[in-house]
Amino acid sequence: MSPAAPDDPGTAALEAALGHVFVDRALLRRCLTHSSIARTPLESNERLEFLGDAILGAAVCERLFAARPDLSEGELTKLKSGLVSRRNCALLADRLELEPLIRTGKGLAGAVRATGRPGRVPRSVLSNAFEAVIAGVYLDGSWEAARACVNRLLDEAELDPTPVPSPASPPVGEHGPSPLGGARLPDGVNYKSRLQHRTQLAGHGPPSYELLEATGPDHARTFTVRAVIAGERYPPGAGATKKAAEQAAAAAALAALEGGG
Repeated sequence: MSPAAPDDPGTAALEAALGHVFVDRALLRRCLTHSSIARTPLESNERLEFLGDAILGAAVCERLFAARPDLSEGELTKLKSGLVSRRNCALLADRLELEPLIRTGKGLAGAVRATGRPGRVPRSVLSNAFEAVIAGVYLDGSWEAARACVNRLLDEAELDPTPVPSPASPPVGEHGPSPLGGARLPDGVNYKSRLQHRTQLAGHGPPSYELLEATGPDHARTFTVRAVIAGERYPPGAGATKKAAEQAAAAAALAALEGGG
């Protein structure tokens, strides 16, 4: 894979997406250097990955603790584990378009072949590089910069709504805002995609979503949406954004379909 220079357009786009421009360009290069091409382990991104894992976890824990005072320690742990999973880190790496920027060597060739995607690095390499980049933002900037970066990425990512259910949680279709502004269940379910797949298998077109109402002040809006499939309307869902409300509506429709309703 052709290595990207730390000052090429790809890294400029990366820094724009991160909201941080690296002062230490060598650090940015190391964040994107896989051990297969590094002369020594200390020149790769492995140590940065180690630190980034902790920084990412701390940022997510702080976010969850503030956003979900109703969840127990065990429920918070499950939700955090899902959000910082290797799968989700790789998805966030995709959003940052990290893959063409990662410097790899011939030692990774076997793993690349095993992906079944010629020229593509394994998802684990993407996940590790993402964690290394988060560490880079922390070291080059500050904890505040790294936290803001993580929060921005979670806000923008389609990692899916709805927290781990708790006894106090309202039923599907009546719940409020997503706990993370778009973060998914730990199992990674995308309710809209799942509902569309089900309707296609049934021979219907894709679901449509009706906005029923938008209430509350501008800084704390709640949107209520319902799914419509082949002319049939399903129970509504609510959320702090239209996207979150559509995901909640899709979850409500799936619950109705799976319950025979």
